[in-house]
Amino acid sequence: MVVLVAPANWAGGRAGERAQRELMRRKDGRVQAVMDSLLGMRAVKLMAWEQHFEAAIGRERKAELSALGRTFKVQVAVDAFFAAVPYAVVLVSFGVFCLVRGTEDLTADRIFVSLSLFNIIKFLFMLFPSSLMDAIRLFVSFRRMDDFLAADEVDVDAAVSQEVTDVRNSLEISDGDFSWLTVGENVLEDIALEVPRGSLVAVVGAVGAGKTSLLAAALGEMEKNRGRVSLSRGASLAYVPQRAWIRNATVERNVTFNRPYSRGRFQQVVRSCALDADLELMPAGSDTEIGENGVNLSGGQKQRVSLARAAYSDADVFLLDDPLSALDMHVGKHVFERLLSSETGLLREKTRVLVTNNLGFLHRTDRIYVLRGGRIVEEGTFEELSVGESELSRFLQASASNSSERKEEIVSDSQGATSKNDRVDYDRVLSHDNERSDGHDDDDDDDNSREGGRLVRSEAVAEGHVGSHVYLRYLKSFGPLLFLLISVLYLVGQVLQVGTGLVLASWADANGGGNGTHQGWPGRYLGSYAGLALGDSGLQLAREIWLLLVCCRVSSSVHANLLDAVFRSPMSFFDQNPTGRILNRFSADVNSVDQVIPVRLSQLLRCVSEVAATLALVCYSVPLVAAVFVPLAAFYVYVQRYFTSTSSQLERMDYVSRSPILSHFSETWQGVTSIR
Repeated sequence: MVVLVAPANWAGGRAGERAQRELMRRKDGRVQAVMDSLLGMRAVKLMAWEQHFEAAIGRERKAELSALGRTFKVQVAVDAFFAAVPYAVVLVSFGVFCLVRGTEDLTADRIFVSLSLFNIIKFLFMLFPSSLMDAIRLFVSFRRMDDFLAADEVDVDAAVSQEVTDVRNSLEISDGDFSWLTVGENVLEDIALEVPRGSLVAVVGAVGAGKTSLLAAALGEMEKNRGRVSLSRGASLAYVPQRAWIRNATVERNVTFNRPYSRGRFQQVVRSCALDADLELMPAGSDTEIGENGVNLSGGQKQRVSLARAAYSDADVFLLDDPLSALDMHVGKHVFERLLSSETGLLREKTRVLVTNNLGFLHRTDRIYVLRGGRIVEEGTFEELSVGESELSRFLQASASNSSERKEEIVSDSQGATSKNDRVDYDRVLSHDNERSDGHDDDDDDDNSREGGRLVRSEAVAEGHVGSHVYLRYLKSFGPLLFLLISVLYLVGQVLQVGTGLVLASWADANGGGNGTHQGWPGRYLGSYAGLALGDSGLQLAREIWLLLVCCRVSSSVHANLLDAVFRSPMSFFDQNPTGRILNRFSADVNSVDQVIPVRLSQLLRCVSEVAATLALVCYSVPLVAAVFVPLAAFYVYVQRYFTSTSSQLERMDYVSRSPILSHFSETWQGVTSIR
């Protein structure tokens, strides 16, 4: 029998693997949809797109629950099959024994000794399905991790060499062709760039010309299809992305970035980046906590913090991706003069590559590269390129024309709203600092004044055992009558299981207890035993599928309520709770509701039915034993309350400990280029 089970074991394993792989794929899709919504929640709320995003996540959830249902069906089928195997072993063993030795030798001692041995096998077969499904989940997880770890990686050492052809240069790119994908069209072609040591080099071009890609190529973040990228030996790099990356930490930790704190250096960098006035307005100064993605900072403040981080690093080469675009004109001028300028800037002795569309500073640079369509079309000093019909001249003229048109629009919109004596500062209106470009509301600053500059709240953790209202809410979602009906089916199944033992006991009595008086016809007893066993196995299959599918429905309701509550929360909720903490609810906690609770509930009902049947048989056989059960039950309840309280607290600590990991991973993933 054990040998015959092997093909079914293989088939069940294959089906479980396919179902589990599909479930994990669907789960990834849902969690990714939730994460995308959380990262863009401010825009979602400003545009009133909550219903649209909830519907999109709902579709992913529906597909996930469909895959979960298939996984449960495979699991229940495997459980029911292996639950029927011990019955088949008993039938075959006793049937063969009757054919070989005769019915008269099948006495009570042989029957019940055999049953005790078969129960050992039964216990192993009961454990096997869960072990098989755990092994399948482990195998699928290992396969997914292997695919992830075996993915292509950025080899910065191979992309960027440590040998420049001219020792006077800090950075060189020779005949470079670059693409974002291993197999794809080149984004940059025929790139030839030299950045002398200690110089300020500007890179300009229209939108989409490839300026950001050029810096990515210099960092080794792109696929190098041809050419060579060289950095002077021992030189360190600092990168300021166009979209500032801010950690969920204090201003000081964002600037120092785990480097040793030097008060003098810190103050110098803060003044150069025009952050001193901002720190004075913050409730805790440099110890003020910045929320995730800089939610309590304006666009310009985030960019200046990013600049300050790079400046504090004291690197040798600075790659700056349009850091002045988010600043007011007067703030941008201050940052350029105090930080970037070759005459007065803090980084005047460093090598700086500045991508910029702020054409007012080009005459202060040492060299200019003009990009168009992924190629360098011009290079030289400002004086060389600003005369004649050069590309830079046309770019300057186009920019001036666009600025004039924009000024006229602003004047037209402003008429009637300003008096004759009002004076409009056009340049300030045009640049506008973009300090409020991220939808920042000044009222949000009030939230940051609590707890000495802390913004993110500590995660609340309940204590003690789980309250009865939690069980009642789950039972209400499940349906009390439906739960009662399924519980009765578990009791009926246990009655059928007890009935199989009674059939064998009756058969042993019919054989006269070994006295040689044979009265039992084996076909009748084996048929009765097979009928009860078949009924028990079929009932187990039906009730388990019913229970788990109803649990899927409850999981759908729980997830829908959770999603609706999160989307209806105010923005202050998302400012004070990191994305990883919220995502933990939609991943680990929802997974518990989806897969852990249904299995535990099935085990609970099975255990309660077995205990009830055992107590009933014992009390029926030996009524006096019932008196012992009362103090034992009281002691058990006492121990159980202590255990559940401790176990629940450990579970809470386990789940809460995952939130910082998810938050840190999400934060790191968004800033991986700056970190590298």
